[in-house]
Amino acid sequence: MEEKTEKKEEAKKNSGIALGGGGRYDELSQILGGRAVPAVGGSLGLERIIHELKQQSMQPKDWRKKEVFLIHIGPAAKKRAFNLMEELRKANIKAGQSLSRDNLKTQLNIAAKIGAKFALILGQKEAMDGTIMIRDMEEGIQETALQTKLIEKIKTKLKKK
Repeated sequence: MEEKTEKKEEAKKNSGIALGGGGRYDELSQILGGRAVPAVGGSLGLERIIHELKQQSMQPKDWRKKEVFLIHIGPAAKKRAFNLMEELRKANIKAGQSLSRDNLKTQLNIAAKIGAKFALILGQKEAMDGTIMIRDMEEGIQETALQTKLIEKIKTKLKKK
């Protein structure tokens, strides 16, 4: 009898909590008075995930530490910025951007706030002619570079910092 109790206690200690759940809800629309619709759903418990991360002594990455911050001004620049961000990430350059902002000053303030070493400024003109401005955030110096040479240029500059 005592052995069973110990096993139950051990099982309780090792059993995890459900972090999420979900399933098929094919009949839900019929229950609500509609026609049959194939459906799936799911959810995650944010509080449970945070609790489990704390239990595992896991610390979140500091999302603010970026080496470069990509600034885009205008629709063509925003479109081009998606591809440039992917290129920067593939080159293991920690990059950030603000998709919801279009103002140069606001985006430069964000770059400064997160401690980016360089701001990459992409306007409509630069998006069309294949160039990009590289601004050293500490020194305030700007230079223009070809977008095709951006990765090697940034890697060189980051090694010097």
